[in-house]
Amino acid sequence: MKAKLSHLHSSNAAIGIVLLLAMFCLTDLVFAAENDQSPVGPTEEKGVATDSVHPADHYFPADALGLIRFGNVSAFRESWINSSFGAQINDPGLSKFFAGVVRQLDSLKKGLGVDVLQLIQQVDGELSIGLVYTSEGDMSVVAVGDFTDNVAAERWINQLEQGLTAEKATEITVEVESTQLKSWKRSSPQAVSNLAYFASGKKVIFSDSLQALAETHRRESNESNDRLSANEDYQHVMSRINPGTTSSGLSWYVDPETLVSTWISANLPGREAPVELKSMIEAIGINQVRGIGGTIYLGEAGLDSVSTTYGYMQTPLKGAMKALSLPATKQIPPSWVKEDVSLYSQMNWRVDRLFQTLRETVDQQRGEGAFDKALGSLPILDGKTNLAELAAAIDGPLHVAAEVPQAANELLRQNAIFGFGMSDSTLVRQLVREIAHSRETTIEKIGTAEVVRLGMDFGQSVPGFENMPPLDFAIAVTEDALLFSPNADYLAATFSPERSNMRSLADSPEYQQIAAQFPEETSVINYQRQDGRLEGLYNQLRSGLLKAGPMPGVLGAFNFDFEELPPFPAMSKYLQTTGSFVVPEEDGFRIVNFALPPREQ
Repeated sequence: MKAKLSHLHSSNAAIGIVLLLAMFCLTDLVFAAENDQSPVGPTEEKGVATDSVHPADHYFPADALGLIRFGNVSAFRESWINSSFGAQINDPGLSKFFAGVVRQLDSLKKGLGVDVLQLIQQVDGELSIGLVYTSEGDMSVVAVGDFTDNVAAERWINQLEQGLTAEKATEITVEVESTQLKSWKRSSPQAVSNLAYFASGKKVIFSDSLQALAETHRRESNESNDRLSANEDYQHVMSRINPGTTSSGLSWYVDPETLVSTWISANLPGREAPVELKSMIEAIGINQVRGIGGTIYLGEAGLDSVSTTYGYMQTPLKGAMKALSLPATKQIPPSWVKEDVSLYSQMNWRVDRLFQTLRETVDQQRGEGAFDKALGSLPILDGKTNLAELAAAIDGPLHVAAEVPQAANELLRQNAIFGFGMSDSTLVRQLVREIAHSRETTIEKIGTAEVVRLGMDFGQSVPGFENMPPLDFAIAVTEDALLFSPNADYLAATFSPERSNMRSLADSPEYQQIAAQFPEETSVINYQRQDGRLEGLYNQLRSGLLKAGPMPGVLGAFNFDFEELPPFPAMSKYLQTTGSFVVPEEDGFRIVNFALPPREQ
């Protein structure tokens, strides 16, 4: 470890194109990296535009819905090579699978009209893709690519035009302030219907809308405050996620409130969300999220990958957002979580705090005592306890511990435990005993736990679930936890003498290596260890059992052929241990995800 991470033209179509381009760019970077003959270290960045007039966010409007940005494509290619992703690309055992991926990428060129692999190989500096509104209210995609020089930009445009001419697309040229804006109308139903672009020095700006392109040109050539670079929320988010020491990563930004409202309007008749729906969005608190952004870095700081997400919130939080806020504490896996689990999560999401926030919110709107009268006073089981008393008793964090299933048919009976910590289990223990009595079920006393098995057969009682096998659900109460599991045998075995004597996850070297990256206090921690237990699911994926069908629209028949994957031993050397944590910030929250280098590399 070199650094401690805690220091560190329909709306739907436009959204789909942005996601597709982002996925396409990430995938193409893999193959572009193989052909990059100019190694670049993270501190010696090739391709940063010294004569570039404007950064990419200068081209996007202040109210842009979202942006995906490669700060330096050349440096990102190098970081990819230094990660396990690059190792997989160069692994002969995986060559057949990736050859199939290249064939799929070739088929996508027809839909996009852009050879993205060629674009990635020739762009040497910044590459940004944004989702914007035009002045006419249409949603469009705008992208900005920074080539090595003017000649490279012109060469790429010539190759693009040759392809569009060959498919008999119709060209329209508009001259604005001595700049030629070109737009090509395409007739294929499997293609993006319009492709427009113009060159500005060594930059090429393109869009799926001539109107969006013209407005982008206006922002570039004239002084205006209608630029994303002038958006204070965007600038604040970017300042919190970019370390300022390297541009070799990928960064992204979204305006959640506008994006959600747009998506809802695009999928409703009349394209305008009703007042009731807008009120619900406000009640949820999406309007309190001023912006969300993140970064992804590969092969740096002694890690295989690390990503940061920062949420910028309007404070103080209210309503549902307040209920979802998570305080930071010292988080350690409890002793019942053993070192053989594949994943473990702990979240400071507490039932008692949620209940109190709901009480405050409802009482503010309906008057003091309204919440308890309507919900908090509801009796439970024999009526001696109400819902508010139960919520107050469940005052600990949420825990999730699980082992990876050996096959897809084990998902409904996965070795998994979900539960909450408690400071006093007396009330909950009594309620669980009443549940067992009402169902005429015995309580198993295993160590310090009381376990109740609750068989459930949805196939007999719920229409449409006739083929679902019976479930063997279970509840357990210990001195400090209320636990649930879809696999009663696994839950019972957790407290058996055999497992009780097993080393806890908190004491295992693998977990401690991940926990060393956590801050002293966190709101959420996650740990995941990939190992040989993945072989069953991997072989099912490789056999075609889990194969998905082709995707529609521009994606065409794009579909990975997992049957081309090598036997599991060839892939197992890339298995990783990963971790993540969430911490609150003064004006929002931060999420950090990281992966250690594969153990066998």
